[in-house]
Amino acid sequence: MENSRAIKTIRIILSAVVVLSSFVLVGAGTERTFAWDNVEGHPFINEFAYNNFVGQWMPSDQYLKQASLDGSARGESWELKDGTSFTERIAPHTRTKSIKDWLMEGGFSADEPELDMSLVHFYDPVREPHYLTDSINDIPLEMGKAYNPTTDAYQWAFESFGNPFSFANGEQNFLAALASKDPNDINYGKAWRAVGETMHLISDMTIPAHVRNDAHIPHFGMWDSLEFFTKSADIAIYGTPGTSLPATSDFGDYHTAYNTQKDIRSLFKEVATWTNHNFLSRDTVPQYGSDLTPNGKKAYASPPVTIDPNFSGYYTTTFDGIDKFPLARASITGFIWKTPSLVVDQTVCNAQRSVLIPTAIKASAAVIDAFLPRFEVKIDKAEPDSKVQGNYVVSAHIKMIPTREWHNDLKIRNGAHIIVDAKDTVITTDNNLDNSDTLNTIRYSLPAGAGGKITVYYNFGGYKISSPEFKIATTVSIDPSTLNGEPNKDYTFTAKVDNPPSGAQYKWSVNGKQVQSSTDTSLKTKFPDAAGTVSYTIAVILLDGKGKEIDSAKAAVNIAKAETPADTPKPSGLQKYTELVVQATMKVKVYINVPPNKPDATTLLSDILTGEYNNTGNSNGYSIPITWSGASFSGSSHFSGDSDITETASGSVSSDGSTITVLNYSRKSVSKDGRVDEVQMQAKNIPISYNRNPGSLIVNWVQTASPLKGTLTYEPDYSSTTNGIKAYFQGSSK
Repeated sequence: MENSRAIKTIRIILSAVVVLSSFVLVGAGTERTFAWDNVEGHPFINEFAYNNFVGQWMPSDQYLKQASLDGSARGESWELKDGTSFTERIAPHTRTKSIKDWLMEGGFSADEPELDMSLVHFYDPVREPHYLTDSINDIPLEMGKAYNPTTDAYQWAFESFGNPFSFANGEQNFLAALASKDPNDINYGKAWRAVGETMHLISDMTIPAHVRNDAHIPHFGMWDSLEFFTKSADIAIYGTPGTSLPATSDFGDYHTAYNTQKDIRSLFKEVATWTNHNFLSRDTVPQYGSDLTPNGKKAYASPPVTIDPNFSGYYTTTFDGIDKFPLARASITGFIWKTPSLVVDQTVCNAQRSVLIPTAIKASAAVIDAFLPRFEVKIDKAEPDSKVQGNYVVSAHIKMIPTREWHNDLKIRNGAHIIVDAKDTVITTDNNLDNSDTLNTIRYSLPAGAGGKITVYYNFGGYKISSPEFKIATTVSIDPSTLNGEPNKDYTFTAKVDNPPSGAQYKWSVNGKQVQSSTDTSLKTKFPDAAGTVSYTIAVILLDGKGKEIDSAKAAVNIAKAETPADTPKPSGLQKYTELVVQATMKVKVYINVPPNKPDATTLLSDILTGEYNNTGNSNGYSIPITWSGASFSGSSHFSGDSDITETASGSVSSDGSTITVLNYSRKSVSKDGRVDEVQMQAKNIPISYNRNPGSLIVNWVQTASPLKGTLTYEPDYSSTTNGIKAYFQGSSK
């Protein structure tokens, strides 16, 4: 008992000396070289993760190609220059810094205050509880909060709202910042710091001691081999912006943004499990002849190591395609005391760094990937402002793209900008012409001109998302674009311009020869006589007020002499035609008019019918005998069969005999069952063409007839369009 008490006393004294020495060294400004520490380790891992994300990830992401992370934000800061603390949080300082600097600060501040944070940065993925239990009761009471918070790193990162800079609180801060009308809202900086602290926590999952329940508090002499042998220069190897990091794990892609990818919480646990299974820490190496590790905990099943008392080299393994990877070295003390033991020495730590640091950087980049909401900014249109000369009204919107972390549309009340020809204008809810309380859709009038370049972007605490560049288009066309004309007649061609530039000029040419250059938008010209058909090209070039060509257009012209119709008779010549046939095919819409005393009237009245009027087969049998009185004609016919059909026609012909000026036609049909229907049509100015065969004059009824009307049993609803109607005269030559 006495010896035991003496040993315990010595241990306490030595611990006190170590603690005192630690405080003296830190207080004296001695350089801290332990990575992944929060001075030279985690901040630089976060910086290199940012560099890797910007250089490698963003260019390949559809919705980040138009984005950048090079802006700044205001937030609550705890920097190294503010001092460190063992148990108490210091009062925050409000600062403005770049997103990159906020992420680096999160790498530092996640470990402050040191005692509190040292207890919540552990996550054992294979054992319950997942939080740290090793050496938790060895912390002297006088050093501060000597209790176990029973919180693991996963909970601290994603579930504990007791952590003001958890991933979840970071998202809430970002939401609050977007909804604020202040583009410098302090919540932007708090959100980026939360991302940085979460990056710190996922990096801790690449340290074997943090995932194997191995306490290592430097102040109490419990050093971790990997941290002890890792210097900031070892991390800097992977710090070149855009560095393509080597493959480092067997759990696939690190991307965590979209629904088709894994989520950041799963990645956090997978990184921890992978590190736990493949690496040893100082106090979790297996012991010869025991199922316990040096810290008195049950040995882990992986990585498997069988200790050979006669072996004096390195125990190795193979994983992820890496062969003969050193796990631990047989300690020389085993030969002295005749009890084999293992150590994690510098050679082992060098090998661990080669895969663990790149993994930490990629996993930290995945935190940025998961956190960033994705947006798409588009300019819908830019139109001349009808109220302000020289101004254009720009309309644009921002659309949120759903990701794993961001599902619903976000209300945005700050950050909107419009750039016209390099001049940046801030859009607020006060000057937004969209008359909305948000900036999700914006409209704004500002000076611009034809050919002007417009970009709309949103700046969310340094996270900038831009629209593709929009150029105010100025296009010209010629009206008419095609023309079939005759020689020696005046024709006018007009330039139609969208968004005409100030002082616009127009150069007109015919078949490549310039014929006019002025501010006149029209060209009036004639074409000379020529045999047959001659083709011409009319061209116009649009120039701005400074003579710069903006656009051009062409029109095609064909000029030919008009042919005089042969054998065109005068109205008196038409009297040899003694019959008229009218042919028509048209769609009609009718409804049945049922007497109100019918019991099924309601149903029948709702029965809408669509049918066709078609008598094209009657050209030989239903002709109407006509007589002439000068240029006018009239007649009627009757036909009996399944129905009694009566047709009447009347009309007149123009003085030159080329046109039927008016044609009235009716047709009444009475079926054997007593149903009666009637069609009435009228058409005007029907061109006449003359068939060379004797006794036939063709009339093409090509224009739309007046609405059909009339019926007895049917009530009319003949408002549909005509499919085709024609009429012709026929008779024997006299």
